[in-house]
Amino acid sequence: MGRKKVEMKKIDNETSRRVTFSKRRLGVFKKASELSTLCGAEVAIVVFSQNGKVYSFGHPHVNLIVDKFLFQKILPGETVSEVRNRIQGTRVNELNQEINQLLSDLEEDKKRGETLLQQPEEEEIMNLDLLQLKHLLFSMEELKNHVINQTNMITGLVPINTASSTQAATNIVPHGYDFELEDFELLSSCLPMCI
Repeated sequence: MGRKKVEMKKIDNETSRRVTFSKRRLGVFKKASELSTLCGAEVAIVVFSQNGKVYSFGHPHVNLIVDKFLFQKILPGETVSEVRNRIQGTRVNELNQEINQLLSDLEEDKKRGETLLQQPEEEEIMNLDLLQLKHLLFSMEELKNHVINQTNMITGLVPINTASSTQAATNIVPHGYDFELEDFELLSSCLPMCI
């Protein structure tokens, strides 16, 4: 007995439709594999069942073939493995740049921390002359403005100009931390007395 020609229309019986889908899906994948093996073709097949399940076959890999098709990231004569290596190399370079930037930021933060640790103690401040006290006051105001600007950048507020007054700086209370700027004002007011 020979095979009966099947009419190409949707199968009404749901069970028969599922069985046919399963058998024909495997048949399509087998033919794609044969085509890839015999001809060296790069093949990708994606099939969605009626239930929404996804079945795929690809040689050498479905994702690479789909990316090649969607994004046209392949150069003439370039194989999928060469594309994969090129894309991975690009990603590795991006990650290396990110690591280098983070290391640079870390190094700057370490230097800032060392500078802060080298700040004079209270006893040392009492022994400073007027010029050194003015320099210390200037450094502290610069540090205060830097902290306020960094906080504003993080919170999305408009940065304050470093030349702005202390009064303008006291109007900002970022993240609920109330900075005591009176210490800076007290130091500047007692500078003439410390001579």
